[in-house]
Amino acid sequence: LLKHYLRSQKDPLCTRELYTAFIASIGTPDALKKWRNVKDVLEFLPETNRQIMKYFFTFLYKISEKSKQNQMTAKNLGVVFGPVVFVVGDGVNPLIEFEYTGYTVVLTELLITHCYSFFYDPHLTPSLESTTPSSPTLDSTISTSVQKK
Repeated sequence: LLKHYLRSQKDPLCTRELYTAFIASIGTPDALKKWRNVKDVLEFLPETNRQIMKYFFTFLYKISEKSKQNQMTAKNLGVVFGPVVFVVGDGVNPLIEFEYTGYTVVLTELLITHCYSFFYDPHLTPSLESTTPSSPTLDSTISTSVQKK
């Protein structure tokens, strides 16, 4: 039901304008740099989107805490919800969108796993040694430059 609702919205939670920046933000193998990059891009979201993401990813985090009972780990939730939160945009070749699905899963898993450090405590830096999902290798054509609205 939640996935259907997110799909029915005119605009995704991650704005189409920020899609490339979000994908590029996880392109480093350095876990702390990846976390900082994502945190930086979150600042460019409209306030309403950021607040909805805050509650949405907190909800998914709470579901993932019960993964022994419900089999919904942060990664599994990333597979289910990543493609509806991070939408490429209109007119994009479906093969390109499919190619980036792995990145949206990794990004969603990261946001679920570290939702409190992303959305609640601006001074909290998580311990990232073993809990940060690894990223697929990004194509060098992805740009991280974004202009704040």
